[in-house]
Amino acid sequence: MHLAFLTPLAALAVLLATIPLAAWFVLMRRDARARLTLSLPRPVRASRLGPAVAILAAAALIGAAAAQPVIQRRTTHRERTDAEAWVVFDISLSMAASPGPRMPDRLERARRFALALRPRLASTPVGVASITDRVLPHLFPTPDEGAFANDVRLAIAVNRPPPQRFYAERATALSALEQFVTAAYFAPEARYRVLIVLTDGESQPVSPALAEVLRKPPGVHVVFVHVWRSDDRIYPTSVADPNYHPDPSSGALLERAAAA
Repeated sequence: MHLAFLTPLAALAVLLATIPLAAWFVLMRRDARARLTLSLPRPVRASRLGPAVAILAAAALIGAAAAQPVIQRRTTHRERTDAEAWVVFDISLSMAASPGPRMPDRLERARRFALALRPRLASTPVGVASITDRVLPHLFPTPDEGAFANDVRLAIAVNRPPPQRFYAERATALSALEQFVTAAYFAPEARYRVLIVLTDGESQPVSPALAEVLRKPPGVHVVFVHVWRSDDRIYPTSVADPNYHPDPSSGALLERAAAA
């Protein structure tokens, strides 16, 4: 920790003090001649030098303020350059389902999981993305845990943005995860690549081609986190939407996708 100045040259503003000091000096000379002519005693030194001291003190404070002093601290952050991870949030409408109208929905439970997981990956750059029928990166992998937390809390929301197309049933297409490879979302030097997908598993069928794309060297390891409860319902009001029912086969779909 040390003291530094953002604009050190601005401290030259202290030179402006020469103007009032010169005026004070001229007044003191004139005062001295008048006292000598009238045979008056000299004033106490403190009273004579007081204005000059005040001018110098004010100039010093102005100069210091103009230089913008700051206290700098240096800390060392260790970051892996051979590994990157992405936390991918399913933001389709079904992620708004919850056990009750005032209870955390699936997306909120996914947020909490991600925020609790992030400190365990302290040295690994982690990014944030969302998925519906496409993948949208919100924050590219970074070691900054604060940026990660802010993005998860503020940028991730149900149907923001909505799917590119209208779907009568399911909008989530886990096959879109291939974008992490085809669109080069990982840094070239990252040899260890991980996707942590937080989803309810209520997705369209997963294309077999996805596994082939993700296996391309150096390969992408995918971890599916099933955010789902059998009593989840969508509550547009205090009454559950009668047209939505949790899919009990969603877990099996994720197991098949993970096995592939």
